[in-house]
Amino acid sequence: ATDRHTRAIVVQLNSIRKPRKFMSAARLASRLKPVVVLKPHDQSFHQSDLIYDAAFSRAGLIRVSTLEDFMTAIETLHALKPLTQNGLMVVASAYSLGNMTLDTLRSHGGNIAMLSDETVTALQLALPQHFAKGFTDSLSDNIPQNPIKVGDYMPPENLKVVLEILIKERSLGGILVVNSATHQVRDTALAQIICDIATKTRIPIMASWIGGLHAKWAIDVLKKHHVAHYSSPSDAVTEFARASAY
Repeated sequence: ATDRHTRAIVVQLNSIRKPRKFMSAARLASRLKPVVVLKPHDQSFHQSDLIYDAAFSRAGLIRVSTLEDFMTAIETLHALKPLTQNGLMVVASAYSLGNMTLDTLRSHGGNIAMLSDETVTALQLALPQHFAKGFTDSLSDNIPQNPIKVGDYMPPENLKVVLEILIKERSLGGILVVNSATHQVRDTALAQIICDIATKTRIPIMASWIGGLHAKWAIDVLKKHHVAHYSSPSDAVTEFARASAY
């Protein structure tokens, strides 16, 4: 925990022989850096499993129960910057993608970010052809909020403008860009914009590219620049909710 070269601690745990010593060490470690514990849930010992959950939560540990979640959590800790707020803003290529992503966030107890009047005005002035009447169809008063759709097929120039405005919003805990892969050149340009903007802000920016092999080029760009990428929006919001809870 005190090693300055160690950014996070990952633990595979079966049982705890000395609970008091473990809790003391766990509290100390989690104050200094994130600690992820792989402890599969045991349905045959439900009560003891609840005790583990309570103990890990009290000590500030992040619990995962599968190897897949364990590896995803490690990748998140490597790529995601520390959170200063806990609200997530979703920028999507389609309302359906954005709304489904936020539904998953709600189911995990995550917080949906809302924009200040200043940010709303800046977005409407920057791209009036898209945002003059609001860019979410879920609010009757047409106030742009969350999720944000930046035009059909997510034009790269629109995404750049939107992200540059959003990173000035102090209330955001993170930004998730969700896109359905359509074209190699456009997708690569979008990914590069995300990487460039990510270097300008302390707000964590994540991405989820949907489209299998068609998303490969964009994903390669994101990973090369250490931007957190998830194969599904569900995985992205699950990890953001975990990081936010931590």
